[in-house]
Amino acid sequence: LCPVASLYKFHIAFIQKSYSLCLHSHCVYIYKPTAVFSQTPVVRHFFSSFKLVTVSWYDKIQSLKNKEDGSPELKRGEVKNILIDKFNKYLPEFEFSRYKNNQYDFQRVRGHKGFKIWETLHVLFLLKDKSFSCSMASRLDPTKIDSRSYDTGLVNPHFDLITRKKGTGAVSIEEAYYFHNGRIQTTTEVVDEICRDYVQYGLPFLDKQYERIKNHDLINAGFDYLLQISMDKEDLKAQLHDDLKQAGFLFAGLKHSIYLDFKNYLQSIGGQTNDDRKQVPRLSFDLLNVYCLTN
Repeated sequence: LCPVASLYKFHIAFIQKSYSLCLHSHCVYIYKPTAVFSQTPVVRHFFSSFKLVTVSWYDKIQSLKNKEDGSPELKRGEVKNILIDKFNKYLPEFEFSRYKNNQYDFQRVRGHKGFKIWETLHVLFLLKDKSFSCSMASRLDPTKIDSRSYDTGLVNPHFDLITRKKGTGAVSIEEAYYFHNGRIQTTTEVVDEICRDYVQYGLPFLDKQYERIKNHDLINAGFDYLLQISMDKEDLKAQLHDDLKQAGFLFAGLKHSIYLDFKNYLQSIGGQTNDDRKQVPRLSFDLLNVYCLTN
């Protein structure tokens, strides 16, 4: 590269690293570099283009949050009644189960071979930040019901509703949440949209997972194996979690004899795909953990 081109390349690299965008509570804070060349045409063009993109989605979010609809402002706790009313209309089989840390959970319980399956629709509501974040989970492990961590495992999957709706693993910031304006009318309309999305995208996910549990060879072989053993479940649970900790939370490093016997048994099941084989170490631990938690 010639000296001018090299300098141009350096300018852009410096700007990209120096011009940081910080998102906190859905607000935008912009920090500009103070380099001596910050007023050159190249830099001015970069900032102009960058700010246009930034303001575009930021303004879109703000327009949703500041929408006027003439209805009263929401009071703390009022959204609970709106959620329960709409869930009763669209998803009557899911009962309101709990509220904790701004999250409302609606749940139904199904079962297979004596093991319960907790299906939960999570609705995280922020009044000040004017947003909803929604997800759904199907869990054999009841200790994971409170978890907000997403999970792609075979028996405790937890996924974001909007990413399932969009059919992608990532979405733009203005599409990542259900935004509301803090007023009764618009918030009710947003909850209506959330419930319709749960019906269209959440229920098929949960039904598909339920069918997978009922028909997956490895999962059912695991259930049958666990129904035949008899151990002190509290001791086994403590031993397994101690072993996992010592293994650096890597399933491949587990050395507990019960775990190894169970894993070897599942690996001996015929007709497995490569993906199935990769899932066996974690599936073995997850199913043993579920066994320890059952009465």
